[in-house]
Amino acid sequence: MTIRSAFRRWGPSIAAAATALAVAACAYGHELPDNRATLVLRDDRHVGVTVYLNLPEALRKALAHDRSFAEFVLVYSAMDPIHFKVAMDDAESRMAKAIDIRDEAGGKALMERWTWPTATETHAELQNLAAQLLVAPKQPPHDDPAEVHGDLVMARKINGLRVKFPQEFDEVLAVSYRPKQVWIEKGRAVTDIRF
Repeated sequence: MTIRSAFRRWGPSIAAAATALAVAACAYGHELPDNRATLVLRDDRHVGVTVYLNLPEALRKALAHDRSFAEFVLVYSAMDPIHFKVAMDDAESRMAKAIDIRDEAGGKALMERWTWPTATETHAELQNLAAQLLVAPKQPPHDDPAEVHGDLVMARKINGLRVKFPQEFDEVLAVSYRPKQVWIEKGRAVTDIRF
């Protein structure tokens, strides 16, 4: 059997298997963990942090760790907005205090500002999850990660950071980088961007 005849005979099967494998690999490769953080060195002393967080699960652990996820979602989604905001503010305050980002020498940030989703947004998210749980209780609820943003200014030039997240965040995939920046001048036809 020649290579050409073997390819004619087995080629479509091999191509189909390779395509299926590639699609599966891409699907797996693009799935991201629930909790991940991006740390961007903006300049020598300023770091921007974005945490993509499964906020309902983190809140469950902070507010009602002894309840199941479904129980937590149903109880807290039905809460009146004022009591929900008080509970959420307390949980977020405790989790924000537990975020510990220091320079290599152990120095804390001179300025640290964290921004969380509003109580109204989070309450609506829990109400959406409650509806999902009631309509399809056996299916895992789908929920996009919440974004928590932080800005940190350190006392000295940053070469590296020591990072600790709250226990409620579970495992966090951290990605850190210093972006390359280039001005795109007005009227210039093309500016090359390199990676």
